[in-house]
Amino acid sequence: MARPEKRDVEYFPFYVKDGRTLHILEDKYGCKGTGFFTNVLRFLSERPDHHFSISAVSDRLWFFSRTKCDEESGLDMLNIMAITGKIESDLWSKWVIASQAFLDSVEDAYRKRANNIITIEEIKDFYGVSGNGNTHGSVFPATETTEDTRCESITTASNPQSIVKKSIVKKSKTPILDNFIVSDSVKEWAKEKGFNKLDEHLEAFKLTCTANGYKYINWDAAFKKAIINDWARLRKEGRHQGGNGNARTTTNFRDKHGSGLSPEQEREADAINAEYYRRKALEAADKTAGDT
Repeated sequence: MARPEKRDVEYFPFYVKDGRTLHILEDKYGCKGTGFFTNVLRFLSERPDHHFSISAVSDRLWFFSRTKCDEESGLDMLNIMAITGKIESDLWSKWVIASQAFLDSVEDAYRKRANNIITIEEIKDFYGVSGNGNTHGSVFPATETTEDTRCESITTASNPQSIVKKSIVKKSKTPILDNFIVSDSVKEWAKEKGFNKLDEHLEAFKLTCTANGYKYINWDAAFKKAIINDWARLRKEGRHQGGNGNARTTTNFRDKHGSGLSPEQEREADAINAEYYRRKALEAADKTAGDT
């Protein structure tokens, strides 16, 4: 019986001089960043065909347990690795972890084998991903519920026995990204509803979410809710009275248009709004006490 083809490796090169990706991870996360970076490459070394999808919750939990990292920090570091080009951003946008740089580094291990190392193009073809390489932009995977096909190793002419599995990507809440911006859809919505000063709304929204560690499934919807509830206190302070629609009260706006959010999101946003004004009141009281 012929020996089965080997589609993993027992080593990968690790250069003493750190590159841009490792420097950024270490600067932000310290030794935790170094460990995660190394463990991701170790994980890819062991995987058949050196790629892995974490679209399924069970696979995601297993991946982060193997890389010794909590999910929140790990997802942020993977996003950084996609932005810097260490992993393929167009694959990562589909929750697939693969790296052209890693494949290049272990190519020598396949020179004496009958089978060739897999290519990024083959991985992309399997997952139905189009694109010619990393976009070096924000590529954090979407959290909408979708049905996706994944596998643990790709079926090719030289590897016909790979097992393909079906999985469901479940909705999950995520923390706000540093580069969260006002999307085109929110701009159109704000124009239709008569809201302006979006930069000021955005600043208050990001500060409040970051300070309190808020997480959401749909960040555009959460931002709309913050505008409606006036987290920035633009209408409360009378800075935007006039014919631009910003003088409307939250109650009147809801009665006329509705918020477009689910009941759960309504309750969560209301709680956030109440906490925001409570903190503002405490700040005002502290300032008054300091002036007396």
